[in-house]
Amino acid sequence: MKKKRAQRLYQVSAPGVLMSVPVEAPIPQGCIVEITQLNVNGIASWTLGFEAFGSESFLAESLQTVANWTSKSYQAQKLKAEDSSGYPIWLAGK
Repeated sequence: MKKKRAQRLYQVSAPGVLMSVPVEAPIPQGCIVEITQLNVNGIASWTLGFEAFGSESFLAESLQTVANWTSKSYQAQKLKAEDSSGYPIWLAGK
Protein backbone atom coordinates (compact mmCIF):
# COMPACT_ATOMS: atom_id res chain seq x y z
CA MET A 1 0.00 0.00 0.00
CA LYS A 2 1.22 3.50 -0.87
CA LYS A 3 -0.12 6.60 0.83
CA LYS A 4 0.23 10.23 -0.25
CA ARG A 5 -1.51 13.06 1.56
CA ALA A 6 -1.97 16.82 1.50
CA GLN A 7 -3.32 19.09 4.21
CA ARG A 8 -4.93 22.52 4.34
CA LEU A 9 -5.51 24.53 7.49
CA TYR A 10 -8.44 26.89 7.87
CA GLN A 11 -8.79 29.46 10.62
CA VAL A 12 -12.40 29.89 11.69
CA SER A 13 -12.91 33.29 13.30
CA ALA A 14 -16.73 33.32 13.46
CA PRO A 15 -19.58 31.09 12.28
CA GLY A 16 -19.32 30.86 8.48
CA VAL A 17 -16.07 32.88 8.34
CA LEU A 18 -12.90 31.02 7.40
CA MET A 19 -9.49 31.76 5.92
CA SER A 20 -6.83 29.40 4.56
CA VAL A 21 -3.54 29.75 6.46
CA PRO A 22 -0.18 27.91 6.29
CA VAL A 23 -0.41 24.44 7.89
CA GLU A 24 2.25 25.35 10.44
CA ALA A 25 0.49 28.58 11.50
CA PRO A 26 -0.16 28.75 15.28
CA ILE A 27 -3.87 29.56 15.25
CA PRO A 28 -6.25 29.12 18.22
CA GLN A 29 -9.37 27.91 16.37
CA GLY A 30 -9.77 26.09 13.10
CA CYS A 31 -9.97 22.90 11.11
CA ILE A 32 -7.47 20.80 9.19
CA VAL A 33 -8.65 19.23 5.93
CA GLU A 34 -6.65 16.25 4.68
CA ILE A 35 -6.98 14.53 1.32
CA THR A 36 -5.18 11.23 0.99
CA GLN A 37 -4.49 9.07 -2.04
CA LEU A 38 -4.17 5.38 -1.22
CA ASN A 39 -2.91 2.81 -3.71
CA VAL A 40 -3.77 -0.75 -2.75
CA ASN A 41 -2.94 -3.53 -5.20
CA GLY A 42 -2.54 -0.95 -7.98
CA ILE A 43 -5.97 0.61 -7.40
CA ALA A 44 -6.08 4.29 -6.40
CA SER A 45 -8.65 5.52 -3.88
CA TRP A 46 -9.07 8.85 -2.10
CA THR A 47 -10.06 9.84 1.40
CA LEU A 48 -11.10 13.19 2.80
CA GLY A 49 -10.79 13.94 6.51
CA PHE A 50 -11.55 16.86 8.83
CA GLU A 51 -10.14 17.66 12.27
CA ALA A 52 -11.45 20.68 14.18
CA PHE A 53 -9.53 22.12 17.13
CA GLY A 54 -9.72 24.99 19.58
CA SER A 55 -12.35 25.96 22.11
CA GLU A 56 -14.57 22.97 22.87
CA SER A 57 -17.70 25.12 22.68
CA PHE A 58 -16.82 26.10 19.08
CA LEU A 59 -15.56 22.75 17.69
CA ALA A 60 -18.81 21.70 16.00
CA GLU A 61 -19.22 25.16 14.42
CA SER A 62 -15.63 25.11 13.11
CA LEU A 63 -16.09 21.66 11.63
CA GLN A 64 -19.44 22.56 10.06
CA THR A 65 -18.12 25.83 8.60
CA VAL A 66 -15.14 24.13 6.92
CA ALA A 67 -17.08 21.03 5.82
CA ASN A 68 -19.81 23.20 4.25
CA TRP A 69 -17.25 25.32 2.40
CA THR A 70 -15.37 22.22 1.21
CA SER A 71 -18.58 20.57 0.04
CA LYS A 72 -19.59 23.65 -1.98
CA SER A 73 -16.14 24.09 -3.57
CA TYR A 74 -15.37 20.40 -4.24
CA GLN A 75 -15.61 19.79 -8.01
CA ALA A 76 -15.20 16.00 -8.17
CA GLN A 77 -17.52 13.14 -7.22
CA LYS A 78 -20.42 13.94 -4.90
CA LEU A 79 -19.61 13.03 -1.29
CA LYS A 80 -22.19 10.68 0.26
CA ALA A 81 -22.52 9.45 3.85
CA GLU A 82 -22.93 5.84 2.72
CA ASP A 83 -19.44 6.00 1.15
CA SER A 84 -17.95 7.15 4.46
CA SER A 85 -15.88 4.85 6.71
CA GLY A 86 -12.72 4.70 8.78
CA TYR A 87 -9.50 3.20 7.43
CA PRO A 88 -9.91 -0.21 9.14
CA ILE A 89 -13.33 -0.82 7.56
CA TRP A 90 -12.19 0.54 4.20
CA LEU A 91 -9.05 -1.62 4.18
CA ALA A 92 -11.03 -4.73 5.14
CA GLY A 93 -13.03 -4.29 1.93
CA LYS A 94 -9.94 -4.18 -0.29
